[in-house]
Amino acid sequence: MIQQNFTQYATTNGYPCDYDTMFEAQYNGSLGLAGRVSKRTVKRLEETASNNRALNNQAHREYNKAILSGEVMDPSGEVTKEDLLARIQSRETAVIQGKRDQLTSQIAFIESLGRMSHRENGNLKPKYQRTIDIYQAELASL
Repeated sequence: MIQQNFTQYATTNGYPCDYDTMFEAQYNGSLGLAGRVSKRTVKRLEETASNNRALNNQAHREYNKAILSGEVMDPSGEVTKEDLLARIQSRETAVIQGKRDQLTSQIAFIESLGRMSHRENGNLKPKYQRTIDIYQAELASL
C-alpha cells in the first residue's frame, strides 16, 4: 500500500492535478481582453483546458478506485475507503428514492384526473389501470 495524496497520485500517473487545472479558466478569460488573440487560438486553448479537466476527473475516479481496492492510502485521512463507500451508497439510495417519488407522483396524477381517467362507478378505465399496474410493479421491484 502506497501513501499518496491526489496530487502525488496524479503526477506519478501522468494526469493533470488540481493545481494544473485550477487557473485555466481565469487565464483563458483574460486572453480576450488584449484584443489580439485569434478565435482559433482561444478555441484551441479552451479545448486544451476541457481535455485537462476531463483527464483530471478521470484521475479522481482512478484515485478513488485505488483507495477502494487498497492500493493507495491518503496520508491526510481526508479520503478514506469508508467515506467513499458511504458516498456511493448515498448516491444509489438517492437515485432509487428519486425513482420512487417519480412513480408515486405519476400514480397520484393519474388518480387525480377525475372523469378523464375514471368511469362513472369510480373505477379506473382499463388503459389507466394498466398504467398504474405497471408503475406499481416498478415500485415493488425497487
